[in-house]
Amino acid sequence: MAQIISVVDSYIYWPLVQQVFSHRVVRPRLGSPADENQISAGLGASAPVLAALENLVSGQVYLAGAQITLADFHLAAMIDNITMTDEGAALLGRYKKLQAWWSRLAQRSSVAETRPVF
Repeated sequence: MAQIISVVDSYIYWPLVQQVFSHRVVRPRLGSPADENQISAGLGASAPVLAALENLVSGQVYLAGAQITLADFHLAAMIDNITMTDEGAALLGRYKKLQAWWSRLAQRSSVAETRPVF
């Protein structure tokens, strides 16, 4: 669990949330143009990290096994943001274990209730 949280904090937040989500979703909704270079850079930086996470995922119901952990909720907020973009959803779809995990976790009421509304 700690390893997944560390990877997410160190290598996922910035490219997925700050570069892709912020530029593709937030900025346009606030009336600013998206920076396609930032989006492209974020997607490129995210791919190898998602591949590494794919190798860390247990393949069970949750990231670290059969019980939900802080790692699941920590990553869920970022994945929820990124799947609001077509590019992010397509990128996640390349990682079968992460996609299966997200499909299950996205059904939780706690995830749906904390989803940002624009």
